[in-house]
Amino acid sequence: LTPGEAASALGGALDAAYVRVTGTVKDTVRVAANNDFRAVVWNGTGTDSVTMVLDADVVGGFNSTTWISGATVDVYGVLVPESGVWVLKPRSQADVTVQP
Repeated sequence: LTPGEAASALGGALDAAYVRVTGTVKDTVRVAANNDFRAVVWNGTGTDSVTMVLDADVVGGFNSTTWISGATVDVYGVLVPESGVWVLKPRSQADVTVQP
């Protein structure tokens, strides 16, 4: 899927679906207050983007140094609603590939 398709979960039709999204890292990644790792993945133009969230229990030992703006990512994960938007949640670190 494109980041934009993932961001809408195709109108909710892909709720809880395991999908693949490719794109680039849009901004600096961040670690949320609950230690979840969050990054915005986009298609490289416009606002077509989706937030990827690695839960804290999955993040253990996760190397975020390659997550720089412009890095290419290939992410498998489950689409879930969070605070009114769809986010992509990989099931493990193995579901995420980053190439700076």
